Amino acid sequence: MKILRIHIKNLNSLNIETVIDFTKKPLNNTGLFAIIGPTGSGKSTLLDAVLLSLFGEIPRAGKLSKKNLEDKGFILSRNSTECYAAVDYEINNKQYRSKWSISVNRNGNMRDYEMELATLPDEKLLNLKKSEVPAENEKIIGLNYGQFSKSIVLSQGEFAEFLKADKKTRSELLEKITGTEIYRKIGAAAYEKHKTEKEKLENIELKINTVEIIPKEIIKEKLSEIKNLKNQISQISQKIKDNNVSIQIKKELNLIEKKFSEILLKINENEMFFDKN
Repeated sequence: MKILRIHIKNLNSLNIETVIDFTKKPLNNTGLFAIIGPTGSGKSTLLDAVLLSLFGEIPRAGKLSKKNLEDKGFILSRNSTECYAAVDYEINNKQYRSKWSISVNRNGNMRDYEMELATLPDEKLLNLKKSEVPAENEKIIGLNYGQFSKSIVLSQGEFAEFLKADKKTRSELLEKITGTEIYRKIGAAAYEKHKTEKEKLENIELKINTVEIIPKEIIKEKLSEIKNLKNQISQISQKIKDNNVSIQIKKELNLIEKKFSEILLKINENEMFFDKN
């Protein structure tokens, strides 16, 4: 995720409307910069603006609503009737603007907050309820409010909490920030593949160990038996062939005998005919 711009109006001590643009000089070519100033000048408010815009929460107050804003009495600058915080960010070559706002009606009563998410540069609003905007930002960014506030935006005092977090929590956060969770998944898949192939190898080795090896003498004997059987098969096949020839000759002899009988019969019939005349 890359933050492009922060938009602020009447947020806490920053009772002005301004845009902090990280895509223009001098910030666009500055690798590292510090947010400095006296107490109350609005340093933490800049970080609040990012978290409010994306998730509608800040570390100092939790999730903000009309009721807890009235109870706590901050966020809206003194003598102001409206305020907003918006952040433009880019991820996976796509740009978005997420905005949080609140205002006071004509009777001086505070309205409930509003949230919206739009694509850039067309500023087309996504069809989302205000309560759905934080979840959509979480889906796009890949970090929830807790993870984002403890890794990307660390407010005063929370850096120490991040350092004190257990190893598993810090690893998960750093993986998501740097995008290296894919390597953990590849490692896990490689481990499972190695485990499966190792089990296959062990099964093959077990089968090899249970196979009885036949002595060379027996193999030689069996090969000799096979050779003899082949010879016998060859002899039997020849006999069958000879028998088939004999059968054919027999059939031909029977046919000749039949024809010979027919001829004799005709001769006898002719002799009888001549005797009558």
